Amino acid sequence: MAVGLVLSACSKDKDTPQPVKENFVMIDGQRLEIKLVEAEHEPDPAPGRRSLIVYFQFSEEYADHFLLVEGNSAELHGKTIDLTKLNEKADWRFRYCKRDEGGNIFILESSNKQVFSSGSLYTTVDRSTLDTEINLTNGKLTYEGKEHTISLYYKGKARPCSD
Repeated sequence: MAVGLVLSACSKDKDTPQPVKENFVMIDGQRLEIKLVEAEHEPDPAPGRRSLIVYFQFSEEYADHFLLVEGNSAELHGKTIDLTKLNEKADWRFRYCKRDEGGNIFILESSNKQVFSSGSLYTTVDRSTLDTEINLTNGKLTYEGKEHTISLYYKGKARPCSD
């Protein structure tokens, strides 16, 4: 007597909608409300200006409370980089500022040979649509003797950068 066994593979994964990842910025354990996102991807920037910029505003007033992430698009755009390794070509800079707490909370720049103690960064900005995706995971850094943590994820449209 022959026994036939028929196995069928059924994948519900492609039929099941995946949850949308929520946009967030968390710095030093505090989740910050994103009020505005601006971005720029300029392969040939003006002198002294970086070619990939993502600006997060957390207050109603411009430049009162913000995070600025910028760097060299050739080294950052569409790539995941290890922020613990010095890559001067990437020329990245992270600046977190709160005017009501005296200004800069931290500034970290690869051009100053500064690195994170942990973290990775993925960034992409479409030059024509300003569709932006940025993901910084497990970021830890020390600035002026104080340890800071940062994680963020944003995927969506950005406004063009203001000057």
